[in-house]
Amino acid sequence: MHQAHTLFVLDTNIFIEAHRRYYAQDLCPGFWECLIHYCQERRMLSIDRVRAELMEGPNNQDAPDKLAEWVKKHQTISSYHQRSSQSSMLSRK
Repeated sequence: MHQAHTLFVLDTNIFIEAHRRYYAQDLCPGFWECLIHYCQERRMLSIDRVRAELMEGPNNQDAPDKLAEWVKKHQTISSYHQRSSQSSMLSRK
């Protein structure tokens, strides 16, 4: 029998706060590995607008910051769903 899992939808803030404060990539790589794992397991996702914001980096800098580089490198996290599919995505159980 297939067990339904909770699907978590992450916003921009979770990535930025984790990166800047408590779970910096060099201090807590396990947090970032868990994000990758749960995205691969299709238990967590985000939307394309979040990816776009993260790729801009802080204050629209010309050079990408470490978080933007991480998002670009880890295409699993980039299974960001387009906004047009949000309604079907959010109604999923």
